Amino acid sequence: MAHLYLSALRFDFRGLTLQRLVEQLAQTARQPLDCYTRALYAFALLGQSRPEGLMVMDEVLASAEEHPKSLHVLLHGL
Repeated sequence: MAHLYLSALRFDFRGLTLQRLVEQLAQTARQPLDCYTRALYAFALLGQSRPEGLMVMDEVLASAEEHPKSLHVLLHGL
């Protein structure tokens, strides 16, 4: 369900809301976030021209390998 909601925010270009929700997920989750959710977080940061978005993007690229949906989200963020 989180992926669906976060993706909807992505296509509505609601980066700040997306960023805040992912940050809340990261605090409450007991396990690391998956590569797609981290890619959505990078998208939110990149869409706001935040420089840390590039660092998150690099981390996702290193761990996502060739996960097509994650790569597409990163490309959309750029």
